[in-house]
Amino acid sequence: MLDGLRELGTLYVTLTGGEPLTHPEFLEIARGARQRAFALRIFTNGALVTEATADAIAALRPMASR
Repeated sequence: MLDGLRELGTLYVTLTGGEPLTHPEFLEIARGARQRAFALRIFTNGALVTEATADAIAALRPMASR
């Protein structure tokens, strides 16, 4: 799906929900978006953010996270 969005000229991907961190492949999807040079936004309520998750999200350098 991310490749298709790229081909269509999409610039931004926002991962939101519900709660995006509940998806078992959240980090793989987020990493895939960044590998394809999308500007990434992540909107979470923070309930599932651990120190390791926060570090992983920070490493993705999202343009916004809430």
